[in-house]
Amino acid sequence: MGHPVRVMILDLLRHHEEMSVKDMQQTLELPKANISQHLAGLRSARLVSVRREGRNKIYSLGHPDIAKLCQIISSICDPNPM
Repeated sequence: MGHPVRVMILDLLRHHEEMSVKDMQQTLELPKANISQHLAGLRSARLVSVRREGRNKIYSLGHPDIAKLCQIISSICDPNPM
């Protein structure tokens, strides 16, 4: 989670539950290879899970508590706290 792109991916999954790499690419406007590399790191840390749907890989958070962790990180990093 030490890279901003990984945090953005986790935050996307927190809000969308499941996303394909293509959907993440369109949302984040980053190269597919870059997103895939970060997803591999998140998978090895078991922060995300993946399932196949035809030729696509669909990613989701690896555990429901990861959404809480993302929420905490977002609130700490928010320059405009409530």
